[in-house]
Amino acid sequence: MSGLILNLRYALRQLRKSPGYAAISIVTLALGIGANTAVFTLLNAFLLRPLPYPQPDRLGVVMRHAEGTSPNTGEFTQDDDPTQDGKTWEEVRDQMPSVEAATFGGTSGVNLVAGSGPGEETRYVRDMRVSAQYFSVLGIPMLLGRTFTYEEDRPNGPNAVILSYALWNSTMHGDRHVVGEPITVKGESYTVVGVLPGNAQPIGTADLWTPLQPHQGGECGGTNCEIVVRLKSGASWQQASAELSHIRKDWLDEAAKEKFHGWFYLSPLARNLDNGMRDPVRLLMAAVGLILLIACTNLAGLTLVRIAQRTPELATRLALGASRWAVLGQLWMEGLVIAFLGAALGLLLAVFTVSLLHGFLPDFLVPVGGLTVDFRVLAFTFGAALFASLLFGALPFLQVRGLDLRSSIAAGSHTVVQ
Repeated sequence: MSGLILNLRYALRQLRKSPGYAAISIVTLALGIGANTAVFTLLNAFLLRPLPYPQPDRLGVVMRHAEGTSPNTGEFTQDDDPTQDGKTWEEVRDQMPSVEAATFGGTSGVNLVAGSGPGEETRYVRDMRVSAQYFSVLGIPMLLGRTFTYEEDRPNGPNAVILSYALWNSTMHGDRHVVGEPITVKGESYTVVGVLPGNAQPIGTADLWTPLQPHQGGECGGTNCEIVVRLKSGASWQQASAELSHIRKDWLDEAAKEKFHGWFYLSPLARNLDNGMRDPVRLLMAAVGLILLIACTNLAGLTLVRIAQRTPELATRLALGASRWAVLGQLWMEGLVIAFLGAALGLLLAVFTVSLLHGFLPDFLVPVGGLTVDFRVLAFTFGAALFASLLFGALPFLQVRGLDLRSSIAAGSHTVVQ
């Protein structure tokens, strides 16, 4: 341990002697590692991080698949769509005993009026309409109150509303007696039946939720709802898929049946929530990885020049009895310090970039759980810094291993005479 501390002190002292080299190296690595960390944050959110629900591998989405020959171009075409209509919802709900199912629609902006008299407040908020069991299927408990009942989820059922934690705090001022109180949403009176906890991360972005009340003639009358399912205890995806294969044989109209055939299938919820971002993010990750390699290559040339300038010094130390491994250890420590200082600055740049992305990305492209720098991102940044330091360490190894003491010392003496 004392040897490492001595090497670290020596590395810091050498870098202070070459502030220009240190600054250029650190900033170059910061830009390369920062770009990679920011994109890896996207990769982590869309591909690696599990969904923030209990047993996320038991959650799925009902999909429609249609394929056939296009009547316009004559070419083979296929389409996968998660949107469903009311009839499909009713059959999934009633004819698939192996799953718990819920359906949800889109998000719309509404006016919310809370309080009365001088304390009355009007806000423009986002409302998402969901069916009963929606929060139960996802595994999200209530902080206060309860979820929607089946009575509230029927056509013309009682008006009920569930509030997000942020809205409850900002508008209701964290009043724990808000359950059962009326608020005005879209000009109508709604009763608050529940409040979500602060760490709840439902699908989509909303401030409050109201009952969808799906049926064939109204909500979900067209293909404008999605169906999420959770496998019941003891059930399997094969069992659920077999049940799904027996519903809605007639969803293609007569004209479409002449050219197309289609079926329903279950897709993992995590794959359905990536919004087609998997392949673009992978390509972007490869591109910024190349940027980091280019940055390391440029720094490699700069490091070789610096080592060449220090050849007489290194040769003198070897002549005085220092082992080659001791010299290499000190040179590698310099590279390690530069790499980790660059990684720290790069991490700050990545956090700043990710915060900007949150403001620019549309809601449907923000992954469930948001874009966060978690332990996977930190591990990636650490690995990128270690990779860079190993690259810096390889160059001194090649240079020092082939160092000729006599000619190097002579060159140093000649430089001094000059």
